Amino acid sequence: QLIKTVVYPYMIRAGYQDNPRIAHYFMARIEAIERTISKYGFDIFTKGDQSTKVVFNIDIENEWLPTIYDLYAFSYYQTNDTQLRDRICKIVNYLLDDSFQCIPQKAYIFDNSNKRYYAAGNVYHACFRNDRMLLMMQLLSNVDNIKNNNRFQKELGKLAEYKTDEGFYELDKKLIKEKNNVNYIYSGSHMGLGENRRSKNWCKIESTYWMLKIFKNISVND
Repeated sequence: QLIKTVVYPYMIRAGYQDNPRIAHYFMARIEAIERTISKYGFDIFTKGDQSTKVVFNIDIENEWLPTIYDLYAFSYYQTNDTQLRDRICKIVNYLLDDSFQCIPQKAYIFDNSNKRYYAAGNVYHACFRNDRMLLMMQLLSNVDNIKNNNRFQKELGKLAEYKTDEGFYELDKKLIKEKNNVNYIYSGSHMGLGENRRSKNWCKIESTYWMLKIFKNISVND
């Protein structure tokens, strides 16, 4: 199941959302997340059996919480089904709630079948880590009515502060990283657009592209 959680969102972006296996996974994933949210709300942690280890108290075989991989899938899933779009929107709003986003860097899930703990901290769940902020904002901008989410608006406001007097944007270069051999979705390290980074204007060009794309997406998904 974990492999599907990591791989299938990329397949959805690649255009394979109608593949029977992927379509079944996607709907089953949404239904399981909804059940888990309904059951636990934000009461999702328990003390581990060792020291102060923070452990999710869900049954990982049947209960799932939303992750950044789900957000990636939601962002690129194409549908005219308004009910399904509303369900996705509700899950995203849960994901963005401060009570969920405060998941610590070190948190764990417990696999009862193997009697093992696996790391699943905020690198897996948190959207507003500075190292991948631009990627997350771009993904979120594809979600219906995201402009009504207060946390999204707060972070968008921070990015908007990079607007120059000429009307362009020039983001912190750390937000538009381009690095090889790193995890794209964990670190947001493939945000480059191919501009010559020796050029004095590369940051302004790429920053302005991403900001205009985010604003356009928000308008389209209003």
